[in-house]
Amino acid sequence: MALDEVMYVGDGFNDTPALGIVGWPVAMGNAEPVAKALAAHIVADVEADGVAEALEMAIASRG
Repeated sequence: MALDEVMYVGDGFNDTPALGIVGWPVAMGNAEPVAKALAAHIVADVEADGVAEALEMAIASRG
């Protein structure tokens, strides 16, 4: 699988290297601004099931 087909979900500065190289960079709604700036998509906060939202988006894209 090529990196442009990979989704990465992050919320902090430590996630920025990965968010910068994948094809589907996703930030959580409660993410630090630097992570949101790199994201192509922003999902709900952790407490509001943002990861599930990202997974649904990935599944729908296969479609």
